[in-house]
Amino acid sequence: MAKTRRPRYTGLLPGEYRSKSMVTASVPMDEGGPLKGTINYLLELRRFEGRWELRSEWVDLDRQGHKEIFPDAVVRAILRQADAITRRAKSEAAKRAAQTRTEAGIVPFQSKGR
Repeated sequence: MAKTRRPRYTGLLPGEYRSKSMVTASVPMDEGGPLKGTINYLLELRRFEGRWELRSEWVDLDRQGHKEIFPDAVVRAILRQADAITRRAKSEAAKRAAQTRTEAGIVPFQSKGR
């Protein structure tokens, strides 16, 4: 008998988009001590009706649970900053590549003007 496959995105409303992930981070257990513990962060980024929401849940080293929900304005600011950093990095990489081509004597592309 063949297994029935569960739909990938169950429980989503029409027009809703969601991405879930888990991030594990090592953190010092004591101030400046050599022992380290790990914290697992559960993240869910959601967009519905044009608005963003980021949910973050974790349990700290003292076994206290935390849950933060970041609203649309905060998520948009984070995404804007990430885009700006990516654009800057790509621009610097393109400048370095152009400089390398110039030093190697490669002629830049020139269109044949029609």
